Amino acid sequence: MNFKPTGSNTWYTSGTRTGDRAVLAVTTVGDGRATATHASASQSLAVCWTLVVDVPGRTAQAVNDDGECHDAVLFGDTKIVTWDEVAREYEELDN
Repeated sequence: MNFKPTGSNTWYTSGTRTGDRAVLAVTTVGDGRATATHASASQSLAVCWTLVVDVPGRTAQAVNDDGECHDAVLFGDTKIVTWDEVAREYEELDN
């Protein structure tokens, strides 16, 4: 499977299917915030993850495993962040 856009900033970058299970690598890119932990306001942030699909059951589970990002969908000065960094950032925003 080649990478293809699925929304404004999310791409399926590769996929495999074994029996009734499909595993897709996904890259999501968004705007950074002006924080000391991440980046300037003009920088894009990317997080990479895996989507596991039960094909006959039509269910999917996102696995926050910090998968490999696909260079073709990253913009200029994109910084790759982990799911732990994303979770900490949202926790700080809630407080």
